[in-house]
Amino acid sequence: MTPEVQQIAIAEAWGWQSFIGETPIEVDPKYLPNFGDLNIMREVETAIPENKREEYVYQLTRIACETNYAYEKWKLLHATADQRAEAFLRTLGLWKHI
Repeated sequence: MTPEVQQIAIAEAWGWQSFIGETPIEVDPKYLPNFGDLNIMREVETAIPENKREEYVYQLTRIACETNYAYEKWKLLHATADQRAEAFLRTLGLWKHI
């Protein structure tokens, strides 16, 4: 996914919408939060439904650690915002390959 498409997908999954009056319009990326910021991604992670959290941990482990070995937990705990964003989108089935 391009960074712009990724940003829009995260924003929409997080419930972010732009409006003109009461009509939702397409999300304009220049008004979106910076999803490359760990603090913002932490807020986004709170939107993951409880029944999807195990899948999110699996996706993040796969992306951040490249393996599922327990000794790789350090990498998981220090996953970047970009890695968390990709895991979030994959968990919700919104990741698109380009």
